[in-house]
Amino acid sequence: MTKRQPRAVVGIFTHTPEPNKEEIRSLVQCSRILQSHPICLIHPEGMDTAVYLKEAPNLKLAPIPEHHLASLRSYNRLKVTPWLYEQFKEYDFFLTYELDAWVFRDELIDWCEKDFDYIGAPWFVGHYRGKADAAYLGVGNSGFSLRKIPSVLKVFQSSERLLPFTEATQQWWNNGRFSLKYTWWWLERLTNKNRFRHGKHDFPDNEDVFWGELVPKRLPWFRVAPVESAKAFAFELYPERMYQELGRLPFGCHKYLKNNPEFWRLHMGELAGQ
Repeated sequence: MTKRQPRAVVGIFTHTPEPNKEEIRSLVQCSRILQSHPICLIHPEGMDTAVYLKEAPNLKLAPIPEHHLASLRSYNRLKVTPWLYEQFKEYDFFLTYELDAWVFRDELIDWCEKDFDYIGAPWFVGHYRGKADAAYLGVGNSGFSLRKIPSVLKVFQSSERLLPFTEATQQWWNNGRFSLKYTWWWLERLTNKNRFRHGKHDFPDNEDVFWGELVPKRLPWFRVAPVESAKAFAFELYPERMYQELGRLPFGCHKYLKNNPEFWRLHMGELAGQ
């Protein structure tokens, strides 16, 4: 029996009806390179999408309630709730693509067939404050990342605690046992709000920390790609170093105009933003 090819969808998130020049270039690149896959523009309900459709007529519109994209905080919350992934559960994989990302060639199905539950660009010790020779810390990144939808939804069915009660108690004892607010936080760790299945988490960090660090720590079956694979998937920080180590460009990249734009100009010409 022939194995079925994974089904993948690309999700481009936006909150504004007027993308800037660089965002349009990123959009056009995505719609051209990944045109054989469904590409959904995830935008606030009622937003004018004319500019996007003019530049990328193959887009499918996916309006969502405005509050999900009203701020960076709400956007991060959206991506750690089952509601988002349930909108795309007819697919096997979800490529999140922000308009400061760039895709070089269509390797999407190849990456899906590796069957990781989550993959993004590598992290480094110190993150954005680290040095160019910093050690690898793990794998994360939200702006250009691939998630296996059935695995993500399985996470939200788990009764496992996000934070073990013993760790919560230690934090409360060390930092806030005399604070009413912190004591209330500690008591909430006893409730279902502290379980993955709660589905509406007030996770304090960026959502890539949730998927790249917290989930595999608490649910060991959740497979985050190793660093060596993540290098070939995407660059974010230290692209020149990553290119030297890998020997070629990756599938895609994120924040290419903020992290060594001279490197990206060399490899992408004027499309990297002159």
